[in-house]
Amino acid sequence: MSGPTTPEEIAEALRQLGGEADVGDIKNRVESNRGGRPSHYASEWSYRCTIQGIINRHCPQSASYAFVTPTFVKVRRGRYRLD
Repeated sequence: MSGPTTPEEIAEALRQLGGEADVGDIKNRVESNRGGRPSHYASEWSYRCTIQGIINRHCPQSASYAFVTPTFVKVRRGRYRLD
């Protein structure tokens, strides 16, 4: 899969992980579903930050919430579930 990572991909990864998971596990599942990390990311850490940013923009408990339809709920630091 190519193109930007989407909230829908992250939600699907969370569904596959049982509906709740740590962001590192979410990133790993998204990478696996895509067949690898997008090539323009120099490191796993930068891709993890991208995944975290997407989650934050769709999570009302985040200071970065973009006031879109909530998709994710923060369980605790670094752990999220589907809304």
